[in-house]
Amino acid sequence: MRVINTVEHITPYITNTSVTLGNFDGVHIAHQQLITATCDYAKQNNYQSVIITFEPHPLKIVSPENAPLLISSLEEKIELFAKLSPDFVLILPFTKELSLLSATEFVQHFLVKSLHTQKLFVGYDYALGKKREGNVEKLQTIGSNYSFSVCQLPPICVDDEIISSSLIRNTIAQGLVHKVPPILGRFYNISGTVVHGKKQGRLLGFPTANLKSENELIPPNGVYASWIERKNMLYPAVTNIGNNPTFGENERSIESHIFNFDADIYDEKILVHFVQQIRDEKKFNSLDELKTQIKNDCAMAEKILTHPLSTLHKDKPYIL
Repeated sequence: MRVINTVEHITPYITNTSVTLGNFDGVHIAHQQLITATCDYAKQNNYQSVIITFEPHPLKIVSPENAPLLISSLEEKIELFAKLSPDFVLILPFTKELSLLSATEFVQHFLVKSLHTQKLFVGYDYALGKKREGNVEKLQTIGSNYSFSVCQLPPICVDDEIISSSLIRNTIAQGLVHKVPPILGRFYNISGTVVHGKKQGRLLGFPTANLKSENELIPPNGVYASWIERKNMLYPAVTNIGNNPTFGENERSIESHIFNFDADIYDEKILVHFVQQIRDEKKFNSLDELKTQIKNDCAMAEKILTHPLSTLHKDKPYIL
C-alpha cells in the first residue's frame, strides 16, 4: 500500500482504477465492506485500487461548530486501511477551495484526469461536492459521461440500526463500549504515552499507568474492564477515567491498573482497548472504602475479560 498526499504524485503510478472515497472515520464494518469491494473489483479486472480520504474532516473546515469528535486519528486510519490491502491511499488536504468544487469539477480533476477511474464504489448515503450535490444519482449521471460506473452498496444494520460513524460516536459517548465491537469490528481504543502521575494508585496498592492521549473521543468518566496493548501484547487491566473526586482533584485523567504487571513503561506508547464499563465515577468517604471498591472493580474486570467475547484480537497474544 502506497500513501500519497498530493494527487500529482499518484498519477505516474496509475493506469486504470477502482476507487472508493469518504471520511472513513473509524473504518467500521460498513467501511470495511466498501473498501473490500473496491479492492476485489480491482483485482478481478487487473486495475489498481484507490482509497480517497480527507484530512482534516471536512466539517472542521465548512462548519467547525458541528465537527464531530473523531473515532480514529489519521495515523490509526492508515493502519486500518493497510489491513484491507488497497494499492493506494490518497489523502486529500481538505481546504475551503476544495469544499467549493462542484461534484462534476471534483470528478473531472481527481477521478477522471488523475486516477483514470473505471469503477467508483460509494456508501448508501454518500455525497460529494459543494453543498453535497453529488449524490449517487448525480454521480451515476456524471460517470456515464466519463465512461466509469458507480456502485452504491446498501447499508449494513445491527439490531435494526444502520452502522455509521455517528452511531459509534454516540455509543461510545454513552459509555456503552461493550456495544461497539459488532459495529466497529473491534474494541474502541485510545492511544497515548505513559506519563508520571501523582502515584496515588501505588499508595493504595494498585499502581497505574497514566495515559496522555491525543484522541478526540474519550469515553465518559467511569471504570472500565480493558485490555492494554504494549509491544503487540495484550494485558488485562481496569481503567479509570475521571477527576479522582475522592482526592478532591479537578483535572481529568486516564489511569490503567494492569494486572500482575510491574515493568517500567514510562514514555512508552500504549493502547487502551475498552471492553465494558463496570461503574460510574464515584466519590468515596475514605481511602479504605476506595481501596475496597478498587478490589471489587478488579475482580469484576477479571470476570469480564475471561469471557470469550472479550478476546476479539485474534492476531495478538494475550497475557492472562
